[in-house]
Formats: sequence, structure tokens, C-alpha cells
Amino acid sequence: RICHCASNKVNTIRQESSKVPVIIEESDKLAKYLNVDKVTLVREDLLPDFGGKKRRSLDHFRKTISPGRRIHVLSYEGSHTVLTLSNLLPENPIILYGKSYSGGFYRKFMSQLVESKPNVTQVKGPLLGLLLKYYRARSLHTADLFMNFGGALGNDSGYKIAAQTVFDIIGNTADHFVPVASGDLLNSLRSTFNQVTGVLTQQWYLRLIQRIRLRGSTGIFLASIQYRENLVKDIFKKTGLALDPVFMGSVLAFCKRTPSKNNHICLWITCPGTVKKYLSNLLQE
Repeated sequence: RICHCASNKVNTIRQESSKVPVIIEESDKLAKYLNVDKVTLVREDLLPDFGGKKRRSLDHFRKTISPGRRIHVLSYEGSHTVLTLSNLLPENPIILYGKSYSGGFYRKFMSQLVESKPNVTQVKGPLLGLLLKYYRARSLHTADLFMNFGGALGNDSGYKIAAQTVFDIIGNTADHFVPVASGDLLNSLRSTFNQVTGVLTQQWYLRLIQRIRLRGSTGIFLASIQYRENLVKDIFKKTGLALDPVFMGSVLAFCKRTPSKNNHICLWITCPGTVKKYLSNLLQE
């Protein structure tokens, strides 16, 4: 069942089903901000269990995990994946090997949020040390589950279904933009849409590797975290849309610097729903 409703000049289309819903909005305010005719938003941040990209990806994954089985994740500090996992699998201990990154106040906010989850243990430090700890644990605890780097799930059927749903509603004429870490989402969208740009978000050496590995990726040179924080604050104040500075901030900075030739763009919002609290705290400082 698809229903249409309007609020503050934003048209929302929600697909209701037994699966994770696909929530689509059109934002006139953001279109004006980006100087394009139309902006479509795929609101993964509005999904349950904190939302974010991994909520859809992990829906099938969680059904394969027995209660109590320990899960190890090598990712970034305050990982979105781990935040969602902690809510989806509250009976499973999760160990996060979280590498530091240039995330400003957002990194601190997310790190504290993850550490507040009772079933999560976060081990922080430089990447090399974390790799050693991760592989040592892998050799010692063979009954545990060790996820792919960054929480990547490989062939993401959940996003292929979501992409087809969006295709059925808005067609194939929009220019799609998405933040890229593992590349799972980018690859899923490229199998459905003609125009997809993945903006790389990781540390510079990982961006170089991903730029070579992933077709449709860009963003070797990122704007500073200060610029991206100021950008998402400005967007929040002018449009009411809450975006994180690290991932979605990179996408918006790219869109501002390199305007699309297409007057209809589609942004896949992959940050968790906790971003609104982060921005509210940031604006109070």
C-alpha cells in the first residue's frame, strides 16, 4: 500500500509492507538550497532501530545469528553498523574495533552513544593495532562471528529491492548520490539506475583504494570536517533536514562544489536518526 501526504511542502511516499519500508520525500527547500529543480530523498534515517543504511542491510543478517553469539566488527569509532546491531541484537555481545577518523564533534557524539549500549565493547586506536587485535581474536575465538571490514555484507539484496521500489516510483531520470564506505550500496544502486555517484568518505588512503576498485565513485579530495559541520548546520537551520557531517556532509559538499547537470537529484540519506540530537547539541555550543 502506498500513501501520499504533504507536510511543510514535503511530499512523503511510504511503502508499507512486512519488509523494511522505503520512505521517499521530495524537499523543495533543499532543491532551492542546491539550486536544482527537484530533490528526492530516500530517508533511511527514519527507519526503526536508530535507522541508517545498515538497518536495511542487517534485516536478513540478524535472523541468521543465534542469541548470545559474540560479534566482532572492525570499523570506525562510533560505527553506525554497531549502533544498529546493538539495538537489533540486544542479547549478543558486540566488540567494535573502532579506528579514529576526522569526524569532529560527530565522532565524539557517536562514540559516546555506542559506548552507552550495554552489549557493546568499543576498542579504539590506530588501524594497525586494531587489525592485530581483530585477527588475534579471530584465531582465538573461532566460534564467534567476524563481520567483513566496515560491517560490509557483500551482495546486498535488501538494497536491490529498495532500489527497485524507488525506480518504480520516480523512474530512472534522477541523478542519484550516496556516501560510500564499503561500496555495497553503490554497487546495488548501479545495478538499477543509470546515473549514480558514490562520494568516498573514508581516510585518504582508503579513498584512493576505493576510487580504483569501485566504478562510479568520486571524492578523492574531501572538504574539511569544519566546512562539512558548518554545511550540515546551515542545511538543518534552513530546511529542517538533519544530516551527519562525515558521510552525508561529504555528499552535500560534493553537490555544492560540483553541481549535477541533471535538475533532478536523489539523495540516499544513510545516517542514523540520532543526527538530529547531534545537530541540536552542536547549535547550542
